[in-house]
Amino acid sequence: MGVRSFYNHFKTITSSTPLQCIKKIRLDKVRQLLVNQRLQANGVAYMVGAETSPQFSREYKRHFGYPPKDTRLHLTAGVLT
Repeated sequence: MGVRSFYNHFKTITSSTPLQCIKKIRLDKVRQLLVNQRLQANGVAYMVGAETSPQFSREYKRHFGYPPKDTRLHLTAGVLT
């Protein structure tokens, strides 16, 4: 299967591009680590392959609607799903 064909099939099945899917998986893993392991956002960002901490924070906020440092606040408020 060619690259373009793979990309089109992937997007049809998942409704996202391969890159978007990888980012979502990484962000979900970060949130899981922040909640379950009580780790700090900077360290976790690098653990999952983020290039820079500010870039990671922007993507996290875009995806979840709040910055990584507020994850525990959302957990205690019952907002975290």
